Amino acid sequence: RSCPPWPLRRWDDPTAAGAHVDFTNPATAQGLGLLGPRSSLFPHYSASDHEKLVCSRRKELGPDGEVVTLRDDQALVWTQSNDQPSAKSFIFNRDGSLEKLTF
Repeated sequence: RSCPPWPLRRWDDPTAAGAHVDFTNPATAQGLGLLGPRSSLFPHYSASDHEKLVCSRRKELGPDGEVVTLRDDQALVWTQSNDQPSAKSFIFNRDGSLEKLTF
């Protein structure tokens, strides 16, 4: 699940992607829900800037919803092969360490 970026953070420029991208259409930002129907990604996360916002909006994902936050020095690693019933997800940190994500 997802929401348009500029209302969420209040600083993103909705025109940066070009006039052909309609951020008022919820389908436009569905890619942030790639971890499943009850999870959403929040890239470029900064706890000092976004912690209250994430806490207040988390309820929109339902009672079991989860927001995976990624700081600018982190990357999401998601692996899945055809013979695996579910994906394996990790957060890769700048120092080379991995944090396993469980859903």
